[in-house]
Amino acid sequence: MQETNNYRLVLERMADDILSLRQHVTSLEMENSKLRRSLTMHEDLGRMLLSDIDVDVMTRAEIVDRIATLKHKLASGTVEMRRLKDRVQQLQNELIRKNDREKDLVMLQRVHQQQQAALRKYQEKMAKMKGLEETVRQQEKVIQTMERMLEERLSGAGKGTEKPAGEALAGELYSTLLAENRKLREELARPRHPSPPIAPPPQALPDVFSSSEKLSLLAKLEKAQARSRVLETQKMPLDPVAPMRRHQMLDPLP
Repeated sequence: MQETNNYRLVLERMADDILSLRQHVTSLEMENSKLRRSLTMHEDLGRMLLSDIDVDVMTRAEIVDRIATLKHKLASGTVEMRRLKDRVQQLQNELIRKNDREKDLVMLQRVHQQQQAALRKYQEKMAKMKGLEETVRQQEKVIQTMERMLEERLSGAGKGTEKPAGEALAGELYSTLLAENRKLREELARPRHPSPPIAPPPQALPDVFSSSEKLSLLAKLEKAQARSRVLETQKMPLDPVAPMRRHQMLDPLP
């Protein structure tokens, strides 16, 4: 449960990071567009200054002064243009890194969801295994009760007395139920492959039993439970003509 809560907190942080990254990407795109417009305006201004010069009506001093002014503006414009280009390149690189990071976060979120689904399936399988183990324990209790009942019947009947048909049937059902329960315990005690730890790469959790094995195991459990119910009915007297003899042979179950 603690591990699930930790994963939920990590997922929430990832969602917040994705939202902040998207907002930052939007602001970077706006700034990039603004810088491009500013760069275009500087280029247009340089063209306008060059087009305004009319050499035919200007004196030599005016031409020299205008050339010096244009050189100064050109130098400052070149520096500003270089700065703007560097800034645009920096913003583009940062935008690429942000997009890559967002893709990684989205992929990590998808992997986390897959691992959560696999974890839920594994928990369901463990719950089913606990149910099977509880059924086996109940079967063991029934077998112990039937064993005591048979021992009491055998000790009460004596070695030379012939066993009634009900006792023979009860002994046969007891042996069958004991064999079925032993098989169930062996199947539950089979070595299982350890489940892999949860890590960022998606890994499928192992199945404890295949579908056919689980169906076979459930069918065997149902048969064992039905036989235990039939065996419990053998505690009642089968021959209504001789209730006193069976009362002497059978003691009440604890």
